[in-house]
Amino acid sequence: MNKLLKKGLIDALPIFFGYLSVGFAFGIYALKSGFPIWSPILMSLTHLSGTGQFALVKVANTGSGIFEICIAVSVLNIRYILMALAISQRLSPSISIWQRLMIAMADTDEIIAVALKSRTLVTFSYMMGLFLSSYAGWNLGTLLSALGGTLLPQCVINALGIALYAMFIAIIIPDAKRHRPMLYCISIAAILNIILKFLPTDVRPNASWSILIAGIVAAVIISAIYPERASTSLEEQSDIVPQKENKQ
Repeated sequence: MNKLLKKGLIDALPIFFGYLSVGFAFGIYALKSGFPIWSPILMSLTHLSGTGQFALVKVANTGSGIFEICIAVSVLNIRYILMALAISQRLSPSISIWQRLMIAMADTDEIIAVALKSRTLVTFSYMMGLFLSSYAGWNLGTLLSALGGTLLPQCVINALGIALYAMFIAIIIPDAKRHRPMLYCISIAAILNIILKFLPTDVRPNASWSILIAGIVAAVIISAIYPERASTSLEEQSDIVPQKENKQ
């Protein structure tokens, strides 16, 4: 097996288990909303987006048509444009346009977060490793829910629904603790998102636009304060928190 592919599969194991639980919760939600068993399975196979899939079921339950559903899911997933721009700057130049189209299927919050932690250019094999592991977890969770998830109590299903957020926090916190710019960027984005949430209803953007606006503004601010210095090694940068030496 390709070493980078194997590394991607291993690095994505936390995503696998996170997606396993959330995919399970999604399948339960879809089935309890009246969808046939095959429906959530097909959605997970063709649409790797937790937020989008939950929104699809919710909007469909209101009796909306296909056009309304497509618009709702597209607006919720607009933040992936920002993530795609971020990862595109880290991809190896050897990756072809067709391979980039395949990588686009892996454009999710958690996969991009892990890929961006790489200290070198990201290869197609590594991205496919991240994608395949994550994709397997999401679809396995959905399949298990269809096979017998309705037997679980509601409290357990609700607990599974927050696993995705806990997993994402676990991915970004280690780097945020070590790199001050990342910590500041996350903090600014979180504060801006909270401020936008409390704006008057007539001017308040929806959740997806709030995330997008907060992320762009925070990134611009931190980029201006901490411009990237390619010639400086990570150990020499003053914006990295020194690590404690291990005592024997």
